Amino acid sequence: MRALTGLYLSTACCLFSQTLAWDQKPDGYEVIDGPDGPESVDAWRRNWTAWKKMELITNRYNPNDSFNVYNIQQTQWTQQNSVQTFIMMNDRSIYDRETKQYTVDKDVDEMRVGPIDSVLIWPAYPNIGGQPEPMGSPTTSRWSRGRQGRHR
Repeated sequence: MRALTGLYLSTACCLFSQTLAWDQKPDGYEVIDGPDGPESVDAWRRNWTAWKKMELITNRYNPNDSFNVYNIQQTQWTQQNSVQTFIMMNDRSIYDRETKQYTVDKDVDEMRVGPIDSVLIWPAYPNIGGQPEPMGSPTTSRWSRGRQGRHR
């Protein structure tokens, strides 16, 4: 009987903790569901267009504003930039050590992925920001101490 009670209690605690684990939605959070079927697409589109117009008014969006990011001349290229790839900064294939020149164009030509609009050269370690626990949590601190101990 004790084992069964313990099982029920641990299951309830587990389910309760999972419920608390979901991120709380911020105020004003909205999800717009798609149309229910082909017959409701036109009505859905009208409602979505009305919602978008209301949001633009609420946020005081002015498409003719010269400070609007879409109207700044230096950012116009982003509106036609559909295909972007990234290369790690420490990738040996993008730097020729003999000529001391970056050879990104050569590397892109060898990718065989089709036309590319831009290349992002990523300067940081690829797993940066991928840590599941917040910094300073007990798990992180233990992990850090363990790594430091192994590298001495």
